[in-house]
Amino acid sequence: MKTNLCRALLLTGLIGFSAAAGHAQTLSVNVPFRFHTANTEMPAGKYTVHQISSSAIPILVLRNWDSQKSALVAATGRIESSSGDGARLVFRCQDSNCALSQIWGATMGGGVQLAVPKSSSERLSVVYFDRKPAAK
Repeated sequence: MKTNLCRALLLTGLIGFSAAAGHAQTLSVNVPFRFHTANTEMPAGKYTVHQISSSAIPILVLRNWDSQKSALVAATGRIESSSGDGARLVFRCQDSNCALSQIWGATMGGGVQLAVPKSSSERLSVVYFDRKPAAK
């Protein structure tokens, strides 16, 4: 009985996860410089970005096609879209160190904010996604 209950809960969770992942849009982008996420350093190269959780705090996966390195990033908040700038990654940079701070277009209804330490001498770098869907 206990085993059947565990299986039912696991199956329900997998179905919910698949449904959320099925509605996510996968985007492709070429980032010409190395950068940091909240917990890892990522190399320059071609990336795909897609949402794996559609909860109040979205979780996204960044995957580098050359190195096969992936990173999970959790949003700290949502950003409503006020312009038609399109899908993009926004980085906060200081000297040659850049950190991913926003992702636009991979989630429904605008962008998401990521945790990044702020600095007084930083600059923004923006990398736009390719217009065509990413190959799987």
